[in-house]
Parts: sequence; structure tokens; C-alpha cells
Amino acid sequence: MERVEIPLPGTAPGMRLMLREYAFGPKDADRSLYVQAALHAGEVPGLLVIQHLLVRLASLERIGALRGRIAVMTWANPFGMQQVVGGSLTGRFDCAGSGNFDRRFPDIRSEVVRRITAGDRPLTRRNAQAWLTAIAAPPTQGTDPVEYLKAMLLSRAFAYDMALDLHCDKTAVMHVYSNWAHEERAVALARCLTAPVLLLEEHAGGGTFDQAFHDAWSALRQSGLPCDSRQGFAAVVELRGQRDVSDELATHDVDALLDFLRVEGFVTDRLAGEKLKTPAIATLEAVDHLKATQTGMVTWHVPVGTRVERNEVIAEIVSEARDRTVCRTIVRSRTDGILVARMHVHYVLAGQRIAMIAGSERIPERITGALLPD
Repeated sequence: MERVEIPLPGTAPGMRLMLREYAFGPKDADRSLYVQAALHAGEVPGLLVIQHLLVRLASLERIGALRGRIAVMTWANPFGMQQVVGGSLTGRFDCAGSGNFDRRFPDIRSEVVRRITAGDRPLTRRNAQAWLTAIAAPPTQGTDPVEYLKAMLLSRAFAYDMALDLHCDKTAVMHVYSNWAHEERAVALARCLTAPVLLLEEHAGGGTFDQAFHDAWSALRQSGLPCDSRQGFAAVVELRGQRDVSDELATHDVDALLDFLRVEGFVTDRLAGEKLKTPAIATLEAVDHLKATQTGMVTWHVPVGTRVERNEVIAEIVSEARDRTVCRTIVRSRTDGILVARMHVHYVLAGQRIAMIAGSERIPERITGALLPD
């Protein structure tokens, strides 16, 4: 095991922050994977999974069972981890004003094309990794700290063929986001995780970490440079909901991730998982985000993971009583599909997104390239 500490610019005089990355397996391996957690700093399930994963990878390395190189970024967002407001960690958005921590990552595609056109062409897999790493590296001066963090995370990830970004939703079942270009590998990951839903899209928009990673490798491939099929595979693993934090769940999830590594040839021992089921696959254009039509207390009729039908009642919002009668607004599904996630608090505001249903038919108001809510 190797450990690297990567300094970050402080947000105030006298402040010192850093990223901590661990690496396992042979340096000259022909396959490699980067894993990070808590880019949205308040999403704790991934942090616990990462701690379990470190122990398991160290054990596998000791017995010589690792054939691939695996990097683990344990706390991907030190800036967000500082944002404790009213006693609660608030780590999805930058309180300093730059917005969602997992949006607007550097898009280096135009620079990739420019350099290739100018004759600067990486000729091998390792050349390509180092080449992309250098392009994405943050400037040494004059960069906003959060923008520096995003560039550094992306640059570190480019040293590897594949990337997994561990997140969670509010209240949710396990689900995975990835790209149609890597459908087969994404299905294998979702099956190992026993995730009932896999969400695929060519370009979701928003400039997420996984999209920026995939797009750069895709630009290389489209320029005619030879790339391994693994290179550019990126996925967001949503580890259920914010409150799904336990050693039992973390152990299950690490077993599942290691099974995926076995499928990919990173680990030499046998699969630990049960009989694997293929997930329901949905395009993001068929994912419906339901909003509250009024402010009040939401009561849910169905749990997450339930397959619902169009017009089925999934919740009610209870607002102030009028004329001695409780005022209730019914929330209905607008599509056939699986209730993947829902709000984890029971007081909701009008216009607030409260549920996500993955269906099979395109939702008319969904806009290609702008498919992710903030």
C-alpha cells in the first residue's frame, strides 16, 4: 500500500487542507481503477464503504491477490467537510457560492483535440494516462480553491483507466449512473452491487466528475487513437440513502465492489456474490423528478424500490386545515417505473423535488444535455 498526501489551497490564512490517496496493487498492472467518496461531503455511506475497502484491499495485496492497480481517494472534498451549519454537515453545495460540488468539472475535450491536431499524440495506454493527467492538472496560482480541487481530482483520476464515484441519495435504493458507451461494463457493476436500477445516458449535462472523465477518453477515441475498452469507463454508485450507514451494509457493498473487480480481472480469488440479477435499465430522459405542488407534511404510500404505475398514488402532502377539514394534495406517479429515491425529510416546500421514478418512456419536458437536477 502506498499513501500520497496532496496539498490543497486553504480558504483562509493559516489553513492547510489536503487530499489523501491510497494505492494498491502492482504499478505496472495492465488495468487500473480510481475510486473516490464524498465529493458531496455530507454523503456518509461512501465514507464508511471506503474505510472497509481500504482494509480489504490491504489484505488482498498482502496475499498477492491483486492483479490490477487501484487508487482510493478517501475524502474527496475537504472544503465541503468544513461546512457545518447549525450542527449539520452541509456538503452538496459550496457555501462560498460556486454551487454544486459535482458540477462544472473541467471539460478538456477541446484541448485534447487541439493537441492531437498539432501532432501531440499519446501512443500507448500509459502515455495517454500521463497525457490526460497533465492536461487536467490545476494551475499553480490564481485558481479558486474549489476549482483547484475539481481539477486535481480529475487529474488524479486520469492516471487510471476507470473511475467510480461513490454517492448516495436522500432515501433511495442502490442505483448506478453511467454511459451508454460502456453499457456492458455498467450492467456488470450494477449486477454485482445488486442494484435494481441502472441509469444510462450519452451526455447528461452539468459537467459532473464522471462525465468529464468519460468525455476526455471519448475525445481520444474519436480522434482515432487506440484505447482499451476499459479506458473512460466511469460510474456513479448511489449507495442507497443518507441514513443507510452501518458496518453490515458497508461490508455488503465492499463485497460487491470486489466482485466487480474480480469480473474485471483485478482480483484473482473467486466471486463472493450470490446469483446476480440484471438491473432495470433506464435512460435519464425517462426519469421523472416529481415536485411538491404545495408546502406541507409529506406522507408516503409506497417505499423506495417499489414498481409503480402511471397515476398511482405514491404520497400525500398535508397542509393547513381549512374549514375543519385536513387539506391533502395527492402525489401521483406520471409514468410506469421504479420509485428509485424520495425525500428523506417529511416537511417539504412547494416546488421542491421530492421523488425520482425511473421509467421506460421519455418524459416530454426532459431536455437532452440538461438531465441532472442541481
